Amino acid sequence: DPYPLDMLSSYYQSTNQIEKEISAYKKFLELDPLNYQMELLLANAYARKGEMVNLEESIERIKALAPKSQEYLDAQALLIQFQAAP
Repeated sequence: DPYPLDMLSSYYQSTNQIEKEISAYKKFLELDPLNYQMELLLANAYARKGEMVNLEESIERIKALAPKSQEYLDAQALLIQFQAAP
């Protein structure tokens, strides 16, 4: 059941523990690798941490899973924002 990991990752996000948040998302995705919504949350964490390569890889996974989804559009916007940041 991935629910406890989802709750834990939300806690880490709210307390700005990005490394632990990323780890929790990865564990969640091991249990449910087709969950592109959780992949978007992971992409957001990578963006907040400044990890461009991981962010791009995460976006590619979303694209492969759900190329016409709102999550993919959101991920593309996240990448644009990341690239535009000083």
